[in-house]
Amino acid sequence: MRWILVASFAVACSSKAPPPVAAARARNVHVDRRVELLAIIMRLTGTPEYQRAQHTDYVNAVDAHFAKFRSHPAVQMAVQLRREHGIGYDAPIELATHLDAQLAPLNPDELLVLDKRWIGVDVTAYAKVLADFARDSDLDGFLAEHERYFADLESQLGEVLEKENPIPWLDATFGPAEVSFEIIPCPLAGTWNFATHTTKTFYQVLGVDSQDGNYHPSDMLTELIVHEMTHSYVNPAFQKFWPELEPAVTPLFERVREPMTKEAYGDPAIFLNETGVRAVVVAYLREKHGDAVANASVEDQKRRSFIGIAELAPVMTTGGPSLEARIPAIVATLEKL
Repeated sequence: MRWILVASFAVACSSKAPPPVAAARARNVHVDRRVELLAIIMRLTGTPEYQRAQHTDYVNAVDAHFAKFRSHPAVQMAVQLRREHGIGYDAPIELATHLDAQLAPLNPDELLVLDKRWIGVDVTAYAKVLADFARDSDLDGFLAEHERYFADLESQLGEVLEKENPIPWLDATFGPAEVSFEIIPCPLAGTWNFATHTTKTFYQVLGVDSQDGNYHPSDMLTELIVHEMTHSYVNPAFQKFWPELEPAVTPLFERVREPMTKEAYGDPAIFLNETGVRAVVVAYLREKHGDAVANASVEDQKRRSFIGIAELAPVMTTGGPSLEARIPAIVATLEKL
């Protein structure tokens, strides 16, 4: 399996129906027009999590080009939605992946199931002012001016993925994922990384946290990419067996509710997904990169208040032909923790 690099942001906003599962196994790395739009608007609102990008040439260009649109209805509505519904952090990205090429709502009912923050929001009205903003601000003209930069970001991530190639290990451990996985570079996300999904596709939006506005190969970047790919294997299984998992994980979550909430993981289901994924990454690192790297990851998770990563790592990755078959052992381990 190889990664497909899409060098043009325009490809990312295709409104075609999702491909069959077999074809969807191709992985994509691309800048997404919809994500850039929402990130730009959130930056204009002054929302703290969208102010953490370093002042690179691209970020400075965004500030210069869009500054005069701070009073645009799309920006004002974004301020209102954050104040009244908590639409911040990953929520704007969730909306972005539920817009079509014309920025009209795409499967809005799925969005409401995905995130309760969107309940009660007039998504159609918000999408309309987003499309107005894109037109009024010449979003496409601006993005076209920076297409070379976007292609560089895609290439940088693609090289890391080609070198690491974790797909065979993940497939052997869990069976082939039944969804596609797309990595979206987002310079305005800065130090944040946001994950969301639709029925057929998991998206990982990776911020750019460097002074020169580029990705640089590192153990941290490799671990991050493997982490986010693992979500496409772990999340569906945990969602399917949530009734069995919830009683076991909720007491564990309550022990760390405060630090998890500060990290935007303030929900038992989200906490479980993150815990399971981090445990799998430790198992992967131990096999592929050695004990020292794996143990360093475990210690880092402890500092972040994630409990039982070392104990869950072997349970998540061995002891049955699939992750679903390991659910009873995972429940038992959570209860012990």
